[in-house]
Amino acid sequence: MGRKQTSLTSQNRCVTHHVTDLRRTLKIRRRASRTACDAERRTIVEITMRGLNTDNNQTRSLKYFASASAPSSTVELVPAQLQASIRLRGSSKSSTVKPFRSRPLSS
Repeated sequence: MGRKQTSLTSQNRCVTHHVTDLRRTLKIRRRASRTACDAERRTIVEITMRGLNTDNNQTRSLKYFASASAPSSTVELVPAQLQASIRLRGSSKSSTVKPFRSRPLSS
């Protein structure tokens, strides 16, 4: 179970909140609201980018992924995106990484 944090409400009652952790983040699926999914996706990308170089195609595609307002079903693709970024981290093919798109662009 995740960690808990206690805080006081305006009526001086103690309330316990769950603190977000990466294990919970990766489990979010279609049932979560779109706002929650977007926030969790940004959290995943921020954690991933801490271990990457600061300026290359790989980090640009992750930034695009974090800023895109994609449908909540796209959140299921996040673990695959993380795996791809980890595999390409030491590879010379990192210049061929293209920005993530949630669906094909219409012409």
